[in-house]
Amino acid sequence: KRATIAVTVDSEETLHGISNAASEAGLLLNTLVECDTGAERAGVQNSEEVVALARKVKSSKGVKLKGLLTFRGGAPNLEYVKKTSVYFEESLKALSKEGIEIETISAGGTVYAPLAWPGVKPYGVTECRPGVYAYYDRVKVGFGVATQNDCAMKVITSVVSRPHSTR
Repeated sequence: KRATIAVTVDSEETLHGISNAASEAGLLLNTLVECDTGAERAGVQNSEEVVALARKVKSSKGVKLKGLLTFRGGAPNLEYVKKTSVYFEESLKALSKEGIEIETISAGGTVYAPLAWPGVKPYGVTECRPGVYAYYDRVKVGFGVATQNDCAMKVITSVVSRPHSTR
């Protein structure tokens, strides 16, 4: 074993599959409850759902509750950071009332890496996963968080097909 990995769950179905596979393989996987803090991409919706799924993780074989995780791509948005703070604060309080301890709170999204430390870091965040932060791309250039010179590589090509005038 050369790396520490964690998996995420946002439903009982996902948990069940991961738990069964890990148990059969004789593994104990660090597990994070994925939280939808506003991206509307994946994750449990509120602190009650966080507690319910965290309880299930704690009672499942092959998995160990490590923490909470969220993701937000897109353009930088301080309102999102504030909403994330409220979500995590409410969830941590609810988990604490149940005697459930959380070690890691992981936030992701390249455009948030510059915002995540210090000062505007969402409440409780212990880890920032900055995605393509090390490489950047044209999307990040478009958001104004990088320049073309910041991008790790450029691809020069010819467009050979346009199936529609807008594509």
